[in-house]
Amino acid sequence: MMLFAGAVGSYRHQTVDEERFLRIEELFNKAILYEEVLSSSAYLYAWSSEASWWERYAQFHPLLDEQINFLESASDTQEEKNLAAQTKRSNDASVDMELQVVRMVDGGRPMEARGLLLEAEYQRQRADYRMGITKWHAMKAEKIRRNRFLVKYLALATMVLGFFFACVIGAIWLITIRFIRLFEGEKKLERQATMRTLDLYLHFFDATPNGLFLINAKTFLVENASSFFQKTLGYSHEDVIGKKIGDVPFFRESPEEMSCLEQLREKKEAWCDTHVIPAKDGRPLWVEGRGVRFVMDQSDMICWSLYNVTDRVQAEQELMNAKNQFESFVEKSHDAVLILQEGVLKYANCRAFEMVGYTSNELLGRSIFPLIDPRDRQMVMARYDARVKGEAVPIEYPCRVQTKDGHLIQVDIGAALVEFEGRPAVMAILRDVTVRKKVEEDLSIAHEKIEEGKKRLELALQSGKIGIWDLDLHTNQMTKISRYDEIFGYQQFQPNWDMETFFHHVHVEDRDRVKREINSALKTGTLKTQCRIVWRDGSIHWIEQVGIVVDNGDKTAKRMIGMTRDITQQAE
Repeated sequence: MMLFAGAVGSYRHQTVDEERFLRIEELFNKAILYEEVLSSSAYLYAWSSEASWWERYAQFHPLLDEQINFLESASDTQEEKNLAAQTKRSNDASVDMELQVVRMVDGGRPMEARGLLLEAEYQRQRADYRMGITKWHAMKAEKIRRNRFLVKYLALATMVLGFFFACVIGAIWLITIRFIRLFEGEKKLERQATMRTLDLYLHFFDATPNGLFLINAKTFLVENASSFFQKTLGYSHEDVIGKKIGDVPFFRESPEEMSCLEQLREKKEAWCDTHVIPAKDGRPLWVEGRGVRFVMDQSDMICWSLYNVTDRVQAEQELMNAKNQFESFVEKSHDAVLILQEGVLKYANCRAFEMVGYTSNELLGRSIFPLIDPRDRQMVMARYDARVKGEAVPIEYPCRVQTKDGHLIQVDIGAALVEFEGRPAVMAILRDVTVRKKVEEDLSIAHEKIEEGKKRLELALQSGKIGIWDLDLHTNQMTKISRYDEIFGYQQFQPNWDMETFFHHVHVEDRDRVKREINSALKTGTLKTQCRIVWRDGSIHWIEQVGIVVDNGDKTAKRMIGMTRDITQQAE
């Protein structure tokens, strides 16, 4: 009875170990899978900004935490607990960076988010996580295997001793059958756990624009694959499944893929950087590849993942083309274009260096505020700081800049807040207005002199009782200024004045003579006449008129300009 009870106890202990081994295997596979799902979702969200990827990330995040918590609770020895703690720290660091990526994308900074995912620190944390979970799994598996061996040995010894007294041959037969069933059950459980993980993995990749391929590491036959090669690449089931990778077109025509798959014969993991594979219709598709080698049903298998990054690559190319076009436009500009970040010059076109006389090595990476004239420096710095803080400041304003050779130039600055390399910056456009300002100053001085001359002329005309007039010979309308109306006896300005009005004021005895002299002046080009005029009060006054004829360039008379002077006192 004691031997029978010991055998039953050994059987039950072995059953518990089998269940625990299955749970450990499932934990390991899920921990690897969920971490890959989170990383893939973060990558896809950073490059596509689609909300579905963030939802998928949020869906799998608590599942991974659940597996890691179980990993800690299942640790028995201090070494296992240390590995579990290290794995949790690496996972927490990776998740923090992935959540930071989500915040960057939501904040409109996708380029900075992509850069964070490509940083070595993120890749190191992921590698530490995988190394920690793999070592922990290997340690637990080895411990369970040792326990199994001891339990099996004890069970065997107990059964041999128990059945030795009954029937040695029967005992040997029963033990043999039991061991066969145990080994078959173990293989079946391991295969079921692996297949559940692969089915979940394939199901996830079927819902994404990415591909997953299950390849035999020895024969290089493609045993299974997600629908990527059908939906995205356009190949049929017969073109891929059951074929050697050398016979699959998109593998065969991609040296990068073939090289990485060859590496997986010896390595556990392999990475393939961004490269091109052809679709069936000839379209180029940009992808990145990752592979891991594992054992399934005593066969070395390769799980090869292809990530479709075509949209990301095309967006980067469009961004690069736009950047090149912008730089080409800026370099051809006649104005200086600067980009300042944290008070330091990050970019300047050729015109900027020509304007101040410095080289790029002398200015890039340094502050340009010392080049501003001390009288304007404080104002320019204050407006720069206010603009960076988002405060309202003038878009354009003038200032003075000192060149390398000591000259002072005047510029108009136009500035705006922009984003440069993922961070806020200020783009400033400087236009050299030194010549324009000099011309404006000269014009202002000339205008002042002209105004002064006009005042002096007006004073001279008033003191000499002289009136200036301009006669249009086609319309006979006369434009007059100064004291002209006063000479004819009017204290107010007379708006309508023509030759008929003029002759109406000329004394009747002088009228015909004056007409003849004016007609003669049209031929000779000059007029000089004296005559009497009659004011409205009947008083008679003497005037002298002097004028010249102005033609159109074809010797056709157009205007006559001249002056009228009151000579009454001289005539009397």
